[in-house]
Order: sequence, then structure tokens, then C-alpha cells
Amino acid sequence: MNESNHQKEQIDAGSDRFGIFANQTYETSRGNKFAVTGIARESGNIEDFFVVYKNLQDSSGEETGVEQSWVKNIAELENLENFDDEKYPSKDEIDSLDSKEDFKEDIGEAVSLGQRYQHFKTKDFYIIKDIARDPSNPSKKYVIYEGQYNSPEFGDHPIWIREYEDFTGMKVFKDDELDEDGNKKGPVKRFALIQ
Repeated sequence: MNESNHQKEQIDAGSDRFGIFANQTYETSRGNKFAVTGIARESGNIEDFFVVYKNLQDSSGEETGVEQSWVKNIAELENLENFDDEKYPSKDEIDSLDSKEDFKEDIGEAVSLGQRYQHFKTKDFYIIKDIARDPSNPSKKYVIYEGQYNSPEFGDHPIWIREYEDFTGMKVFKDDELDEDGNKKGPVKRFALIQ
């Protein structure tokens, strides 16, 4: 994408301090093509944002054929060419990772697109939008989820990102955190699936 097109998209899509917008397709100077499906705020560090994207075409012009979503921390991006440096696993490698994870998910809870969850503390509801991986560490998965609320601080239906194991895991309280009866709080599921 040339610089003038990129600037025009910024104007058309509204102000964005990152210069990358959701629901846009980009092409690097080397011919890699990717579609940004979202910009997500990290739940543990609200100052960090991640680009959620699908790699569509490599620099040889070949379509990737992989429907996998990827994430990249915006703090690590200087320009679009940073996407050229990634080495993406093949479909077979991703399938192999998924089959290993299926065993882990049998023990716990498998997260799927469209599922509805409630946070243990805020009682807010969330819809699962995507499951993504980090291309530099493909075994690391992330849950991308949309708040079903309007927040003065974060806007209408904010998009969040959290590591998969953290999303499906338990919140363990410190010894000095007590419940209403003065007893130590026991572990609780961070997000509860709503049937």
C-alpha cells in the first residue's frame, strides 16, 4: 500500500493513533497481504493494544490457505513492513498444535466463536469474537472477546484480548482477600460460560 492510500484510509476510517484500522486489508511493499479483523485492548494492561489479523497472501503472491487469526502487539509495530518479518506455520503445523490442545481442552472448557461469558467480578457479559495465535510463538493462543456493554472509558462494545489459559483459568485470591463472612475467598472461574 502506498503512503497516500494509507493516509486516505486514515481519514476515511476516522482518527486512529495506530494507523491500522479494523476491517481493512493491507499490502506491504514486499507483497504480503493481510486483513485486519480487529484492534483489541489487553485486559491485563489496558494501555496495550493488539492487531488481530489474517495473513492472506505471502510475498510470492501465493494465498496462504490458512484461516488462522494472528495477533501482533501494536507497541512492536513501526510500520507495515514489520508484518514481512513473520514466519507463519503451515496448515499441518497448526493442525498438529490444535490436536495437542484438544487433549488439554477435554480436561477444561473449549472456547468457541459466538459463545457468551460472564466475568466473575464485574458481572459484564462478553461474546467470543475470535481465537488467535502469536506468529512468533504459535503455541500461544489468545481469546478475542467483545464486551456487551457501553463504557464511558472504553466505548460501546469494547474488544478485549486475553491469553487463552488465563481466560479459561481460575482467579486465585490472595490470603488477605476475604468474602462477606470474613473467610478466605476460594478460587473462582474468571469467566463463566452462559448456556
